[in-house]
Amino acid sequence: MKEIKVGLNVKFPASVQKAHSIVMEQKEHPPECIKYGWATPKNLNNEGVYFHPKRQDFDLLEASDNPFLTSNRWIYSLATVEFALNLKFNQVYYQRQKRIEINRKIFSKDSLKKIIFFSKTGLESLSAYAGITDKKIIEKSVYLYNAVPDIRQDLINKKKKDKDKFRILFIGTAFYLKGGASLVDAFEILQKKYPFIELELHSSLMKEGYLDNELYQPLHHEKTIQQIKNNPSIFNYNSFDVSRQKILQEVYPRADLFILPSLQEGMPYVIQEAMSYGLPIISTNCTPSIPEIVEEGKNGLIINIQGRLFEKLKDMKDNKGKMQISKEFQAYLTKEIVENISTLISDNKLADKIRINNLKKSKDLFSFKNRNKQLRNIYEEAYHD
Repeated sequence: MKEIKVGLNVKFPASVQKAHSIVMEQKEHPPECIKYGWATPKNLNNEGVYFHPKRQDFDLLEASDNPFLTSNRWIYSLATVEFALNLKFNQVYYQRQKRIEINRKIFSKDSLKKIIFFSKTGLESLSAYAGITDKKIIEKSVYLYNAVPDIRQDLINKKKKDKDKFRILFIGTAFYLKGGASLVDAFEILQKKYPFIELELHSSLMKEGYLDNELYQPLHHEKTIQQIKNNPSIFNYNSFDVSRQKILQEVYPRADLFILPSLQEGMPYVIQEAMSYGLPIISTNCTPSIPEIVEEGKNGLIINIQGRLFEKLKDMKDNKGKMQISKEFQAYLTKEIVENISTLISDNKLADKIRINNLKKSKDLFSFKNRNKQLRNIYEEAYHD
């Protein structure tokens, strides 16, 4: 079997350590006869597209998040068409139709051999979101779930230092985009009924200049900061200060519940990771890919945000693509979080059933062994095309 050299792109060229955890894990677990390397792009243009010159280092290039402009054979891995590009010019975001037009041109390029979506609903977004039905694009598009590494049994069964505590875990760099403000409000309400609960946050909320890069503008930023700082049961960590090894070996094992009440997502890898530890999941249906893997009552609980309040919220964009979180919507999301966390704290049978289901689902759907067989075939087809 011929060795195929695949160059993975690094979104932050200055440091491969800042590459997305999906890409890091992929590089650590290559399919048979696949040799991965870092294909650092030369520059990022105004439209969020990386330029990559012709080179002989790799047989294939694989891009994630942002696409390549290259004459090399390449593969594009992404969550949905909606998140294919964060297109903007002079810091002003393009409208949906303009983004779709540019995506269609990129997807049609002969140098792009395969398009890999991270979920079935991601693949369906070609037609459902973008109205793309071009035969040439459809034929080179597939879906393949991201894989998570095998978790040692001792980490899954790790005994907590304090058995009388119940720890809720949140991991999301974009704090407000991931529903963090409503979670903190909900936690304060829940503490009155369940004084033994704890909340562990991993985000970039406390980082200087954080709001400049946040897509959703909060109602009360300073109030949220003080709520976190003044509550001894809330443990806050800067995402970039905690190593991936520590997240996998210490953070997930000490949690009892994972929550990601997002307002916008592609295909959140942290949910797949949390499931591999058997953690019950609470999330939203902000994207169809989440209910695809988190079935209601079987793998966790889903908060329905696809209603009037959310549609109204999405219409409140300024010319920089930022959205103002309304008081109405934040109150609704807070109430739903309170109800769903209460259910999983009080219903031990449901929580135990979900834990068992999530461990099984992770092994069945998210193993590198299964994924790599399919991925090797995709690379072969792309290389010989």
